[in-house]
Amino acid sequence: MEKILAIAIFVVMFGFIIWDRFPRQWVTLISGALVLVLVFGLCMHDGGAIWETLNLSCFAQKGFWIGSSESGTASTGPPLCLLPA
Repeated sequence: MEKILAIAIFVVMFGFIIWDRFPRQWVTLISGALVLVLVFGLCMHDGGAIWETLNLSCFAQKGFWIGSSESGTASTGPPLCLLPA
């Protein structure tokens, strides 16, 4: 059920982006919120999946906020907190 709902949200989001009647950032923001609430919240009943998807704990890490120019080394990839454990 959750896969079908996620695909339906994606298809509708894609249609709104192609239609170009609404700003893309609003379409993707609303679609993301719908996925969080409907798919993760109502279908899966998994608050941990919401927390893991948002990855809010990454904001507390110093490495997330310091860019490559400030640290003195060139970074070629995503912050370490975004890499899978």
